[in-house]
Amino acid sequence: MKRGLRLFFAIILSLAFIINIFPIGGAAGVKADSADNVTITDEGGYAPTQNLAVGMKRTFDRPGYKLSIECIRSGSSYAFKYILTAKADGLYTIFRDKDTDEASDKDDWKASNGASIALAEKYYEVKAGQVYTLITGRPISLATIGHNETVVNVEIANAKLNGKEFKDESTTNVFDFSIAPTVGILRITKADSKSFTIETVDDAFTGTWQISYKKKTDNAWKSITANNSGTKITGLKAGTDYEIKWKRICNSSYRNKDGNEVSYTLVSGESEVRSIKTGLSDKPAIKSVKISKAKNHKTHTSIKMTIKLKKKIKGANGYIIQIGSNDPIYVSGTKTTIKVKTSIKNNMVGKKVPVKISTYTNSDHTGTGAFSKAKKAKVKK
Repeated sequence: MKRGLRLFFAIILSLAFIINIFPIGGAAGVKADSADNVTITDEGGYAPTQNLAVGMKRTFDRPGYKLSIECIRSGSSYAFKYILTAKADGLYTIFRDKDTDEASDKDDWKASNGASIALAEKYYEVKAGQVYTLITGRPISLATIGHNETVVNVEIANAKLNGKEFKDESTTNVFDFSIAPTVGILRITKADSKSFTIETVDDAFTGTWQISYKKKTDNAWKSITANNSGTKITGLKAGTDYEIKWKRICNSSYRNKDGNEVSYTLVSGESEVRSIKTGLSDKPAIKSVKISKAKNHKTHTSIKMTIKLKKKIKGANGYIIQIGSNDPIYVSGTKTTIKVKTSIKNNMVGKKVPVKISTYTNSDHTGTGAFSKAKKAKVKK
């Protein structure tokens, strides 16, 4: 007898262990909430902390109705598809996202035959088994980076379930969802022989940027974190090809059904790899500067200038010419004789101006090297 009881209890304990390790419901993620009298089923990889994706779905199974909320494709964006299946005969009304600015009372709910039903405007008489569908992209269009939600309130009155009086109910169904940041745009506004200066384009983003860089010939990436005001990467090697890529990160949170705050991180996709070269360490050496055919105008002087260098600078993409405090002049190519037609500020005929020259290594005129010593030249007619 005792042996039989021991065997019986061993079987019971084994079954309990198996049920605990392999819960019924599988990948669908079934959650029963006896306090709220609802069974929630999550499908399609749904999770409040994951970036919203097509196929994510939540189903709320309640005594009076079943409601599913699913993310679907809508053109190049997303939409939500809401399906309500009535279980009781009675008066139903639905308020969706009623605490937002959008007019959910204009929602166009459709019956199975395609007829429009004003479920959002007033109580509507519904029979058990009837199905109503709404498709709208408005919660998506109003979403911001981080945590969002679409909330559906269903009210039932004067209802009967299986011929018996059904208690009036007002229930709230929440589909929490997240929007991850896009990859964003970075601009390298300055690159010299030892550093890159990086600025962001999106001033409204409040998260951080993870910027990775490496020499083109290396395998391992180095990473730094920057805020939306940009950053500077230092300690680079002159005249070297580098690669840069980035992604954006934001922290968010939401309150779960128990009222506890859940914090999580959302990460964008990764940018394409961008190539950029640091400036050269070699300084150009000016052999001579000749300024001729100068003509004074009201506010400036037009000139023709010829610069001869002592030697060609290997690795340059072009030259940067600086005449006094005037705007720099960019000249492509690496010839040792440089000829330009330009203008300089003020009336300068007969006066001397300092001229210095540097190189750039990238097509956007970044990757500047050190400037040569300035050489003074007289502005001649």
